[in-house]
Amino acid sequence: MKKHYSLFALTFLLIISCSKSDNPSLENRQELFLSKIESVVKNNTLEITDTFNFVYDEDNYLIRYDYQASNMFNYSKTLTYSNGQLATLDDFTISIDNDLITLTSDNSKQEYYVENNKIIQYKWYHFEQSSSSYFLYVTTNLTFDNNFQNVIKTEHFNSKGELIQYSNFEYDDKNNPFSNFINIFNLSVNIIGTAFNSKNNITRVEVFELSGFGGFGIPSIGTYSYTYNNSNYPKSLDYNFNGFNAKSNYIYK
Repeated sequence: MKKHYSLFALTFLLIISCSKSDNPSLENRQELFLSKIESVVKNNTLEITDTFNFVYDEDNYLIRYDYQASNMFNYSKTLTYSNGQLATLDDFTISIDNDLITLTSDNSKQEYYVENNKIIQYKWYHFEQSSSSYFLYVTTNLTFDNNFQNVIKTEHFNSKGELIQYSNFEYDDKNNPFSNFINIFNLSVNIIGTAFNSKNNITRVEVFELSGFGGFGIPSIGTYSYTYNNSNYPKSLDYNFNGFNAKSNYIYK
């Protein structure tokens, strides 16, 4: 088994990959790589079937992922590497300066601050044509547990530095499949993005939104229930949040 250290091993976790000639059986492998996630998301009035497909090179580096939501829309993202380090992500170019990773495109910029190989803060900027400069519009802080394994809290601040949302997370003790590949593009200011920065799988989230009265009201609750395969990776997920239910199946290569 070969170990490869990519650029984002500095940000998330080690990517441990196996060569084609050294692939143990599914039951005995410690690291499994997602091939597909199939989901049905619905509430009282809407039902969407969506699919994520993940494509890897021969060394198990993620090089493309595709998304299809029923017949409504789809997109594809491509990743390229240079000397074992992630160099581009779709239209973003990537640079690293000690513990700061920057993704830059013509329209936006993202800054990720790293500690102990985990992202602890990220800032998103929008490019303003009038001033020919980037304008900060959201900052997110991530708080980890005592072992620095899982994100237990996120805090989102607007451009004025005002707290507008925070979330608390709970986890199982099983393997998180997202930790086996690097996908910084989806580490966004939503709940799902937290999964890419944690060792285990989220089982519960409380989301507190700033109300119109200037305070934080009753939280929205999300619950996650899994079944697992013999390698202790999720095989299926039943997710409920704010009247939405999602049932997902995980397929591994």
